[in-house]
Amino acid sequence: MAYQQNGPPGQTTEPNLGKLGRHHHRIKTHAGWKVVQDNNRFTWTTPHGRVYLTDHRGTHRARPKTPRLQVVWADLQWDNAA
Repeated sequence: MAYQQNGPPGQTTEPNLGKLGRHHHRIKTHAGWKVVQDNNRFTWTTPHGRVYLTDHRGTHRARPKTPRLQVVWADLQWDNAA
């Protein structure tokens, strides 16, 4: 389908045009991975939510922006009357 100015989101345009090999194109298109391109850097997200950054330095696992669940033991109450 040809590019449409007010067409559906996700169309290929100059800002999101990136050279992908066959393998990477297939995992993006058919395997549930998501990819965002910004300033010659690709952010890949797996179907399980892991994030990888690819740039001129290589591919790196990204650290999560939100902290993981933390259990505060002082807030737990134990019932020892069993």
